[in-house]
Amino acid sequence: MTAHGTYDGFLAHLNTGDPMCQPCQDAGRARLPLAAAMRGRSPVPHGTPAGYRSHMATDKKACPPCRQAWGEYKGRLAAERQQERERIQRERDRLKAQRTLERMVRIPAAVLALAVDCADQATLAALDAAIGTDRLDEILRARDEVAA
Repeated sequence: MTAHGTYDGFLAHLNTGDPMCQPCQDAGRARLPLAAAMRGRSPVPHGTPAGYRSHMATDKKACPPCRQAWGEYKGRLAAERQQERERIQRERDRLKAQRTLERMVRIPAAVLALAVDCADQATLAALDAAIGTDRLDEILRARDEVAA
C-alpha cells in the first residue's frame, strides 16, 4: 500500500476505486498543474465547460464558476438540438404537404409539356418552383423521346 497524502496514494485510490481520502485528493490536485505543465499545456481554466469536466474527472465537485459555465453550455446545446429538431420537423411537414399536393393534382405529362412550351417567363418560374427544374426537364426529355 502506498502512503496517503502522496500522488502515488492518489493514483492508488483511482486504480482501486476506493473512496478518496482528503490528503490524497490534495496531493492529486497539487500535481495536476505540474502534470499539465510537463505536457506543455496550461491547466484548464475555471469558469469553462472544460474546467467543469476537469473537476468531474478529479474531485467530483465543481466550483461555482465551472458549474455555471457547464449549465450555460448544456443550455446552448439543448437549444441547438431543439432548433435542429424543429428544422427537421418543418422539412418533414413541407415534404408531406408537397406529397399531398402531388396526390391531389394529377396532370398528364403531355399536357404539362404543352403548358411549358406555351408559358411565359413568370409561369415557367412558378412551374419551376412548384414542380422543380429537374422534374420539368425529365418530363420534356420523355416527351421529346416519344416524339422522335
